[in-house]
Amino acid sequence: VESESSGPSENFSMDPQLERKVETIRNLVDSYMAIVNKCIRDLMPKSIMHLMINN
Repeated sequence: VESESSGPSENFSMDPQLERKVETIRNLVDSYMAIVNKCIRDLMPKSIMHLMINN
């Protein structure tokens, strides 16, 4: 029962190299998602206008 009540910090590794790699991957994913979000925001009005004009 004590192992279930332990904090979530015990589940993470304290290896600094691994933490740097995880942080790098998180930054890359955040950057990728920002690019995807920007592209979708750019394409949405264009797609709507395309559908309105062609129908």
